[in-house]
Amino acid sequence: DGMEDEIEKLTQDNDYLNNQKRNVDLAMAKLENMPGGMNIMSSMLKDTQDPLKKMITEIKYKPGNKIDQITTNKIPGQIKLNPLIQFRKEYALLIEKGFSNILFSSVGGSQAMMDPFRCWINEMSDLPVYSYLSSELIYTGMNQLKDTTLVFMASKSGDTKETVAAAQYIKANTNATIVSVIGKGNSILEELSDYSIVYEDGRPQELILYIVIGKILFNKGYFLDYPTFAKELEYLPEVLCSVRKQVDEKAIAYCQKYHNAPYHIWVASNELWPVCYAFSMCVLEESQWIRTKSVSSAEFFHGTLELIEQNVPVTLLVTEGKTREIDLRVKGFIEKYTKEANVFDCHDFVYPHISDSFRPYLTWVVMNAILQRISKNMEAITKHSLDIRRYYRTVEY
Repeated sequence: DGMEDEIEKLTQDNDYLNNQKRNVDLAMAKLENMPGGMNIMSSMLKDTQDPLKKMITEIKYKPGNKIDQITTNKIPGQIKLNPLIQFRKEYALLIEKGFSNILFSSVGGSQAMMDPFRCWINEMSDLPVYSYLSSELIYTGMNQLKDTTLVFMASKSGDTKETVAAAQYIKANTNATIVSVIGKGNSILEELSDYSIVYEDGRPQELILYIVIGKILFNKGYFLDYPTFAKELEYLPEVLCSVRKQVDEKAIAYCQKYHNAPYHIWVASNELWPVCYAFSMCVLEESQWIRTKSVSSAEFFHGTLELIEQNVPVTLLVTEGKTREIDLRVKGFIEKYTKEANVFDCHDFVYPHISDSFRPYLTWVVMNAILQRISKNMEAITKHSLDIRRYYRTVEY
């Protein structure tokens, strides 16, 4: 009876429902940060689902009254526009407008989130595509930036100084179309953008670009399997949750062993290189104050290999994409010359409901999920919050 009363209250009181959702999110976030938290959450879900399923099978409903006459009266209350419908309308206008080239421009982790899509476009099409840091764009300009350029920008806060300045520069000098992926609504970047998608608490934000970029490639005739891929993206949350559970034990052991290491080397290639340098810079350096060197697999043998010693921890991220052989070459070297070689290979993980042909397209979002378990467990072991900063957005610079 208590569960039935609770469900009835949740369905009738939106404020109560939203408050309970916030409480659950906070509790799950705290639990997720604990070492082994993913296993505890999995057990909780099973314990909750089983009695709920039993209760549902036992509930009996009285038949409703038959309606003999169709009513045409409008239902009172304000109708909110489905954001997905709004996005489809805006996307249709975007496609109709057309473009001559594509530019990805932001800074930091936001740029790293977008850069794998530049690799994706480059590998699947002959569309001119560029990546330019916003902080450099406002000083150097870009000759390929035209009225017909389609610009993708991103900012978690919506007010990142360099990204906002670049958006202002673009608008002042061209009629280029700006599409922004933003974490908070009613921001200055949203005001400067022609189209914006605000994801707020939604994750992963990459999903937005998978849909937009994938549809562009499809409409241009480069990605004919996009409708099937888009359908399988419905399983992306399940895939990422599954991967986190698969890697959690390894991530805990990694953090326990290396949280006090004085120096790290991180290596990856192509679409995983932005993931690698962003994790090294934004998590290990910025959020944990751990000294880290990141280098691409393609450049590893042109300098950084000389820093490899038996006691130096080296972490390699291995793609399932076209540059896998470059990563495996690095793997062979580090396993021979250091006792502290660590490899996270996308090929080792199960992606539920995802076709093998689409696995390489999900490499970067899957690797981000893997690394999230390192960051969360590192935070728990070091007792150093991922939110603490000495300088970033704390002092003037």
